[in-house]
Amino acid sequence: MIDPNKLFNAFNSADEGNYFSIDDLDPIVCGRSGIFLEPIAPDFSTREEITKTLPILYKTSSNVQKFLPTLDFSSVKSIEQFSKVTMLRTTTGLQFTYGIYLNGILTGMIFVNTPAFNKTSMGLNEWTLDFFVFAPFEGQGFMRTALPRMMMFLQKKIGVKTFYLLVDEENERCINLIQQFPIDEIDNSGFKNLESQSNPPLVFECPLSTIRFS
Repeated sequence: MIDPNKLFNAFNSADEGNYFSIDDLDPIVCGRSGIFLEPIAPDFSTREEITKTLPILYKTSSNVQKFLPTLDFSSVKSIEQFSKVTMLRTTTGLQFTYGIYLNGILTGMIFVNTPAFNKTSMGLNEWTLDFFVFAPFEGQGFMRTALPRMMMFLQKKIGVKTFYLLVDEENERCINLIQQFPIDEIDNSGFKNLESQSNPPLVFECPLSTIRFS
């Protein structure tokens, strides 16, 4: 996992306050009944429903472990570490994370990474998104419902014009989902931070400024 102190120091020397503020991060109600997006809050790791269910959901979700290897919800301690780092990144304006909930049950997450975060962590000066749904909720349309709401939020509330997705070529479920939206695969050869990787991810681009949300 990336050292949060390194991120904090790098951010304070560069782009503080240019991307979003905590006041921007309101809950997002989705059109489908019972589904809403809620930003990860300081009390995340102290909620009993989180500490009891999250390790179970994580251990049954092999795709989450495979495609997001730095994410770890296997124990209460790891959940506390995730919460600590997430809040540090949020309060310094580097990254914010939303949980996808169905009637109060956490089903997945969406991570919004600012250019400052990506520049520090992988040399990419662009907005990116990472997301996942836990295995018991796959195939039920949760991300298909949540992602366009997040896209509209990013465009209208945060002012993001374009974001990118870096996807492992073996992640067929994610690729199939992306193809349902105005998100196109582009040539990844221009992403210099990927050149050193033996199996660089596929790169998808979403020009939010060209999308009209209703």
